[in-house]
Amino acid sequence: MGIPTRHYLCARWSNGCRDANLPGTPSSSSRGDHPRHRDGLQNPLYVKTVIPALKHLSAAAVISRATEEKVHQKLPAVSTQRIHWGVHDDWYLKDRTAARKMLGEQLGVDLANRPLIILVGRIVERKGALWFVENVMPSLRLELPNVACIIAGKGKDFEATIAVIERRGLQDSVYLPGYVLGDNLKYLYNAADLFVMPNRQGFGFEGFGMVVTEATSCGTPAVIGEYSGVTDAVIDGITGWLVPVDEVKPYLEKIVNEVKNPSLYRSEVRAATLKAYDWNKTAEAYLTFFSDTIESHRKH
Repeated sequence: MGIPTRHYLCARWSNGCRDANLPGTPSSSSRGDHPRHRDGLQNPLYVKTVIPALKHLSAAAVISRATEEKVHQKLPAVSTQRIHWGVHDDWYLKDRTAARKMLGEQLGVDLANRPLIILVGRIVERKGALWFVENVMPSLRLELPNVACIIAGKGKDFEATIAVIERRGLQDSVYLPGYVLGDNLKYLYNAADLFVMPNRQGFGFEGFGMVVTEATSCGTPAVIGEYSGVTDAVIDGITGWLVPVDEVKPYLEKIVNEVKNPSLYRSEVRAATLKAYDWNKTAEAYLTFFSDTIESHRKH
């Protein structure tokens, strides 16, 4: 039995996660608005140590094309090597039906036979959750009346998103559980039909998108705004799709079409993700990069 609560502000789930006192690591955190996930430029130690050291760089390993472009803009003399982050294969659950049942029980919502889309991350302008609820969800619900959208995380736009849900009458379609930790995050990734990251231009920089590869490693295709380093976290047309940022129609059409007539097999999405974002390959690439950089420095 679920306790009475506003569905879109799932206190039961978020309180349970906090009470569990789980560590804020990639395997147990939704990377919400936690102090450990703040912009490095707000960290005094980072400002005092890392930034001054950048002028001494001879080479840099970067995690995305967008990051590489930033380095070349600011430090044109520095050589770069692009090395994507990997994903651990510990998110996947074979039984999606059970995952969805557990998810629904935690939310106090019946998710059976409902299209389910999810957003995971800080609820801030850059990641676009508020924009998505305000601009895409009303039309999406007209096309898919029983759609469920779960937005996991917190941030400065959290309360504003709740206000939009109420104003738009989306209380039975959009749910905000707050932080999502541990097994609940696994249920979320595996139960979803689509992962959406409507990141926006002009509100900051995104180096990569680990939540994207975590979701696609479970076989859940991703619909991603084509901006910044997140574009390197999806293989367009294979593990998901890139759509223009801040445009309602591309998101709406892609989500509706994929819910009604899926064009990707989940098993293939999962396999392609694990192959492209293998931590073993990432580690080997870093070791080679460090070795080559040190050897080059010795020669000079």
